[in-house]
Amino acid sequence: MTKLSESVALGFEELIKEGDTREIGKFLAFTTEKIIAPHWMENECGIKTISAPDEENQQARYDRLAVDSKLRVQVKFRGGKSLHMEQTRRTTGRNAKGGAKNGQVRYSIDSFDVILFVLPNGEYEDTTKWDYLVIPAFELEDPEMPGYCVGRVPAALIKKYKGQGKEVLIKMAELLK
Repeated sequence: MTKLSESVALGFEELIKEGDTREIGKFLAFTTEKIIAPHWMENECGIKTISAPDEENQQARYDRLAVDSKLRVQVKFRGGKSLHMEQTRRTTGRNAKGGAKNGQVRYSIDSFDVILFVLPNGEYEDTTKWDYLVIPAFELEDPEMPGYCVGRVPAALIKKYKGQGKEVLIKMAELLK
């Protein structure tokens, strides 16, 4: 084996055998944000995106920006049973405010316009069988932490938006033109 791509493929196959959805998610995060989600948004929804610009020497608060509108998209790969939204981050600097809790940082509801959850449904080989769940940020506000998103998406919201990813994304892009 001489190519890195071969080693990466073997590493991924080993992860699938082990079934550790957390590690699979870490492994696929970059590819999901940079390749899989943009491809789906452009080919299925007709929405071309670019990587979000960095903000004041920090990473952007969202992942993708629609080219023809101001739609800001947060992308998350989730292969487990729940759709968690908290991030493990330093709770200093801009993260020291109300969104920081127990070493976890919550997104503020104005950090993005929609979140796109890419869900493999246990089928890692064929991305055409994956689900793409899109939820507007305003729907995710935590009543116990006003201004911040919930730590986990409630089942009722998942049910409300299931199977409507394309329609929700297109509608939100149109609203922000």
